[in-house]
Amino acid sequence: MGARKLRCNTDSRLVVGQVQGEYQVKDDLLLQYYHKVVKAIKEFEEVTLHHIPRAKNARDDRLSKLAEGKEKGQLKTIIRQILVKPLVGECAAIDRPNDWRSEVRELLKRSDVREEMKPIEWRCALRFVIIGEDLYKRGFTTSLLKCLSEEEAAYVMNEVHNRVCRMHTGCRTMRARIVRAGYYWPTMEQDCETLISAKVARRTGMTLGEPLLSCIT
Repeated sequence: MGARKLRCNTDSRLVVGQVQGEYQVKDDLLLQYYHKVVKAIKEFEEVTLHHIPRAKNARDDRLSKLAEGKEKGQLKTIIRQILVKPLVGECAAIDRPNDWRSEVRELLKRSDVREEMKPIEWRCALRFVIIGEDLYKRGFTTSLLKCLSEEEAAYVMNEVHNRVCRMHTGCRTMRARIVRAGYYWPTMEQDCETLISAKVARRTGMTLGEPLLSCIT
């Protein structure tokens, strides 16, 4: 429609806080919506969110409930569509076709039907398990670790390093915190080192690639 500035009103203080970065998004389904909102915000010149108390949102609340049913004797004038599952899950799968988890899921499917596989593929399949619709990695000394996509991993690293935990530590400590939180992805150690190196470089004026230990006290 060509709109460049967007004003969003909601009676959910939680949603406003999550989008503005004041609250952590812990629910897996809400996290997928959060990533889509962050991506959509970048398409506008200005986006503002405003929290409206429920007492001042009664009219809109009644309008939203019209889709749920009708009083006896009223005519149904609203076309309804019932969603059996969130659409955001399907969109997420389409947006990330090269997700590393897709290869692991394919290996698990092949192992389930006893398809001939290479020894290295069997060992890889034995390290993972699917629970519900989520992929988890089996740990030796830890519980199951939820496998994250590249986008989800970036969000978790930012939360651990900059926001919720607010612990500006080294890459090994940062990786250990992420594992204790119950998450995993194949390049987590390299990604943590890259993130911290970039932070140190900005603070000290160093060039990426220079020895990191020289500037850590």
